[in-house]
Amino acid sequence: MVRAWPFLVWVAVCGLIVWLFTTGGSYDQLNGVVDYKMESVASMDNGKVAHVFTVVDTRVKKGDPLVQMDTSLLDEEIEALHQTIIIEQLERERRFTSMVQGIRADIQETMLVQSQDQAELEVLKVELERLEALLSQKLIDRETVIRQKARVAILNRNLTEYPKVLSGYRKDLAKAESLSKKAQEVESSKNGKNSLDSTSERLDYLFKRKAQYTLRAANDGTVNQIFHQRGEVVAGGTAILKLIIEEQDAEGNSTKTVQGLLPEKFAHYAKAGSEATVYPIIAPDAVVRMEVVSVTPHMVTVPDQASALPNGIIRGRVILLRPKAGQPQDRIDQLLHGESVVIRVKPKSLLDLLKQI
Repeated sequence: MVRAWPFLVWVAVCGLIVWLFTTGGSYDQLNGVVDYKMESVASMDNGKVAHVFTVVDTRVKKGDPLVQMDTSLLDEEIEALHQTIIIEQLERERRFTSMVQGIRADIQETMLVQSQDQAELEVLKVELERLEALLSQKLIDRETVIRQKARVAILNRNLTEYPKVLSGYRKDLAKAESLSKKAQEVESSKNGKNSLDSTSERLDYLFKRKAQYTLRAANDGTVNQIFHQRGEVVAGGTAILKLIIEEQDAEGNSTKTVQGLLPEKFAHYAKAGSEATVYPIIAPDAVVRMEVVSVTPHMVTVPDQASALPNGIIRGRVILLRPKAGQPQDRIDQLLHGESVVIRVKPKSLLDLLKQI
């Protein structure tokens, strides 16, 4: 046995080679792509494109205007409704003014009648004294004195009621002036294009619709395609342009997601949290260390990929990877959306490392 050790070594080497051949083939070079999500920008209504504010390969922020749709028809409807509201306001102001002026006229007329009755009463009192003196001398009849006393009594009663009537008129006038002042304050405190805009729900609705005719980016991203230009009529729901949505990590930095297909044979090899190294095809030196963030719980089929089996297709589990914390941002930025990459998952043990030889 001592003299046969070279033979035993070769037997062990052959056995190792056979074992590696039969159990090896770990996905040392798993192919993948840089994943990306698309966002379509479209108008809800049929309309004509008035202006496109951006071009392809332009980075945009959330809320940036991208496309302006034609609003001429809405502008005409808004203007017509606006004129109607102005007429209604003028009519309302006229009614308030007429009411205030009417009350003031009633006050002035009442005060004038009060002055007249007061003057008449003073004259009648003097005349009544003279008539009573004549009656005592039996120079006139009693009916004349009685008629004079009745007139004096009526005037005294009227003069007693006039202050009450005037007080009621003044209360009505104060109330009318207060309502008119409050209406003016409400109108002057309204915001918008015009102080009358919010007085009509219909007008508010039209202004909101007009604001929606300015199509804005819902997320940060890059303009990928522009399908329609200025002057083209577009049906509602038809995409005018598309954005590639920019992904961000927990710190708010720009990041990328890599997607790979884990072959069915090695379906249980990678799990969430496994480390991997991604080698871009375009820039091989821009190596990025990543970790598996998710693995599909089911097998998926890739119909456009042929397998080694006759009439077969590739099956496996989709894994998603994202850069680990601390990776250089310039290397992450060099990954292009849709770019092919090579994924190398860190071996779990020495045997896994030997399988990749």
